[in-house]
Amino acid sequence: MPNPQLTRAQVLALTAAGLITASSNPAQGAETPATDFPVIGGIRELWITDPSRFGQPLAAEEALGAYSVYQTFSKGVIIWNDRAGSSFFPGEPGTYLRTGPGNKLRKNQFLGPQDALIIGDSQVGEPDIAPSFWVGRGFTQAGYTPHYYSWGGIGVNPYFPGHPSYFDSIVNNATPMPLGDPGIVYLGGAGADLTYGVQISDISGGMRVLTRALKVLYPNSQIILSEIIGRREPHHAERHALSEELAQVAKDEGVFILPNRYWFTDKNLIHLMQDDVHLNPEGHIALAPHLTNWLRWATGKGFADITPENSIFHQEIAWMRTAGIATGWEDGTYRPDQPIARDAMAAFFYRFTGAYQSYYSPPKLPFTDVPFYHPFYHAIAWMYESEITTGWPDGTYRPDQPVTRDAMAAFFYRLAGKPDFTPPAQSPFHDVPTDRAFYKEIAWLRQTGISTGWPDGTYRPDQPIARDAMAAFLYRYKDL
Repeated sequence: MPNPQLTRAQVLALTAAGLITASSNPAQGAETPATDFPVIGGIRELWITDPSRFGQPLAAEEALGAYSVYQTFSKGVIIWNDRAGSSFFPGEPGTYLRTGPGNKLRKNQFLGPQDALIIGDSQVGEPDIAPSFWVGRGFTQAGYTPHYYSWGGIGVNPYFPGHPSYFDSIVNNATPMPLGDPGIVYLGGAGADLTYGVQISDISGGMRVLTRALKVLYPNSQIILSEIIGRREPHHAERHALSEELAQVAKDEGVFILPNRYWFTDKNLIHLMQDDVHLNPEGHIALAPHLTNWLRWATGKGFADITPENSIFHQEIAWMRTAGIATGWEDGTYRPDQPIARDAMAAFFYRFTGAYQSYYSPPKLPFTDVPFYHPFYHAIAWMYESEITTGWPDGTYRPDQPVTRDAMAAFFYRLAGKPDFTPPAQSPFHDVPTDRAFYKEIAWLRQTGISTGWPDGTYRPDQPIARDAMAAFLYRYKDL
């Protein structure tokens, strides 16, 4: 008689090896109905609820490993997993087959470069019920066809009955993954793990195993691991700590990390929340383009309006995107000739310095025209508290106003910490007299090589700075 602690799949494996007999299977359970092949245990419990939905068995149960078994029916397969129970995957005969590395049960569906395999939790939603959440929308807007393997409340370890965890689905084969080479395989960071008390080290360790398993299943696909999306607030500190661990996993395993740990706050979505960690329908619509823009960068598509042929600063602008300093507009453009506004410049500095990774903004600023819900509130707050900007005497910041080239020099000089510098007695630019406001800062900019001015020897201090020139200035500043 076999050890009663053996799992059902282990018993089947031992039976197939001739080490025990089928009649000694302790998992056989209730009386088997009259069919060509026996239907037993957990699979039977699901099948008898509506045999017409599943059809007749076409083969006997087979083991998928130590923790899962499956049986093929005329209308699909039922997989029983020792934690999640039984799940039904519909399809005509031939839809599922054993193949590939590990002889896993796979869905006979070939995904290609324009497909995205999305594995996720409630941030993706239940696709049959709510396919319009921000993840699916973002991938669709980026030109991919999403294929969902997700359900609310699951994670690396947590599961719902009938909805296996990430680990059970991918490692223990409780879900038959599709074949092919999808352009992207997205593995969502799961907040449910924290909700159910799983240790951060166990979650990150599980994600490491999952990432490696996905690389075996999809060796030619780009794998993206997501951080745990959240708010830039202290009560989300545990989510942020897990995100930091996941970022390290991605770095170690050579896959992309979606850096979304603060997106609810940084993308100005707090007023569009359904609860503490989920968006309402308007929030999903608002967040999706930000994912789209990030995907364009991650897949090397860059900005739609920047090429080596049409921009002398294409290298600098490409660096801005790669460094995560500029995300551009929702249509994928950078708009290089457009003057940069004071709020956008604050955002560029904020991202360039990496301040967003640890900065917590005050609940109110002295600027009367920068409310807390302003999209760049946190960046402007950081600029103010870092003494890079003081605003105007009337208490305004004027976020929509273009930045002039003389003010930009002052901002860079303060960003550098107001270095000790004695300006020359003779101005390096014809149109910048030595008694002009910000002369010292402009001369410092010329001395450092951040700005060389125009070929005619002018600096044009009152001219608004264009977004392509701003990219060039930041690119040069980084090497000081």
